Amino acid sequence: MESTDTNAHNGIGANHIFDFKIICILDFQVIHSMINIVLFSAK
Repeated sequence: MESTDTNAHNGIGANHIFDFKIICILDFQVIHSMINIVLFSAK
């Protein structure tokens, strides 16, 4: 029982980290787009 619970917990942890990485990538793209807009407007 303990090994099964541990495997399930590890799976959830891996999925959580994967989702977190996706969020970071999306946030980076949004920030990058905002910077481009600001620089373009500054010209």
